[in-house]
Amino acid sequence: MPLLLPDPNRPPEIVSTTNRSIGNLSIPVQQKRDTYVEFPPTEEAKRLSGVQLPFPLASATLRSVASKGADWRKPPRISLAPSPFLARPTNLDVPHRDNWTVFMTASFSQNAMRIIDVNANRAAEGLRVVEEYLRFVSQNPGLAQHCKQIRHDLAAKIAQLGPQRVSARDTSRDVGRALTTEKEFERGSLHDVAIASLNRVQQAMRCLEEYGKLANPIVAASFEGLRYQSYELESAIRALQVGTSVLKDAKLYVLIDGADGALNFEKRVRQLVDSRVDMLQLRDKQLDDRQLLQRAHALRKATADSTTLMIVNDRPDIACLSGADGVHLGQDDMQVHEARQIMGTEPLIGVSTHSLTEAQQAVSDSANYIGVGPTFPSQTKQFADFPGLALLKQISDQVALPAFAIGGIGWPETESVLNTGIHRVAVGAAIWNSPQPAEQVARFRQQLTPAVTSTSYGDTP
Repeated sequence: MPLLLPDPNRPPEIVSTTNRSIGNLSIPVQQKRDTYVEFPPTEEAKRLSGVQLPFPLASATLRSVASKGADWRKPPRISLAPSPFLARPTNLDVPHRDNWTVFMTASFSQNAMRIIDVNANRAAEGLRVVEEYLRFVSQNPGLAQHCKQIRHDLAAKIAQLGPQRVSARDTSRDVGRALTTEKEFERGSLHDVAIASLNRVQQAMRCLEEYGKLANPIVAASFEGLRYQSYELESAIRALQVGTSVLKDAKLYVLIDGADGALNFEKRVRQLVDSRVDMLQLRDKQLDDRQLLQRAHALRKATADSTTLMIVNDRPDIACLSGADGVHLGQDDMQVHEARQIMGTEPLIGVSTHSLTEAQQAVSDSANYIGVGPTFPSQTKQFADFPGLALLKQISDQVALPAFAIGGIGWPETESVLNTGIHRVAVGAAIWNSPQPAEQVARFRQQLTPAVTSTSYGDTP
């Protein structure tokens, strides 16, 4: 009985092309039809077909056709059993006649299914490790929920490839079980454990994407989307780690302007640095760019050999030119990723937030810390609304980034701020405009010192 096999000398004919949408992706899907030629039913012909008969899906690719009186000029449509493992369409127009056998070539094999199985497991397990880190170490409910959603989306996509991956599993013959490296067993911190697991997830996602194309191109494309989500998650985790590490003991953040002259500015800055202020932010909307840069250089010179961090408000360019430790952005300024293009990966980036949604977005955007407010009416900025202490409480309960309460805070208001669970404050006029700034700093530090032992989300290392 002769065999009909795809002609190896002629590529499949493209019958139609349609676009499938997955999120923001538009994936072109081609329907193809092979040109079949007749082969004698020899072992060589079977070998040329490439079908792996031991593979449990081989039965879905082989069908006998016995059609008495079939008209050669009107070939019927041959329908194969639905299977997600056929790279070609499941319905093909092929000419046939009595006693012919249609022999479909399956490009998917048991080995490919084993690769999909092991990488599906690797990705899911890695995401669980990261999720536990975000729950119990970072205590970040937003990122933990995001990680959990990626894990569930992964499981849903894997399910679309069918249950046969489990039957193809053969761990006893996996040669990779004995392959190890020294670095594989080295982890310096809990953060290192999470990042290493996330990197394994990303590698596994890429394998699922590539080998999944053999089974279902649409599902394979969705693995790419999940992989990019894991990259964004990694950026947020790294930013969180940098913020909590660098700002671990930073409680008092003082906002300063350019003063009434360069000499007076340098004198007052020196007083604050000698008083061991944790952070100084240069913010002045009245100075021109040249003057602002001069003040920034002076501030950098004063803080260079101290523990005081230097931040520039709104201007990543000025921060970069002066060698600042970071930049602080408002809601109307450029986005975090844009500032990163100017500042690089090491400097801190802070964001002003006025709601829980904005704070959670700052986490997703990979900010290192946030300012939260306005808490009370301020001498330096005017606001129509004051989210106040209620917002501080929300941030303390639900956001893990280091958070500084801001807006009209003097030392008498500090206690009410601390009662919300926020243990960092940003202060402007109460210190900078004081005739005795060093004494004001001492007062604030005395009130904030007990907060060093706090375990609220905003202070979790």
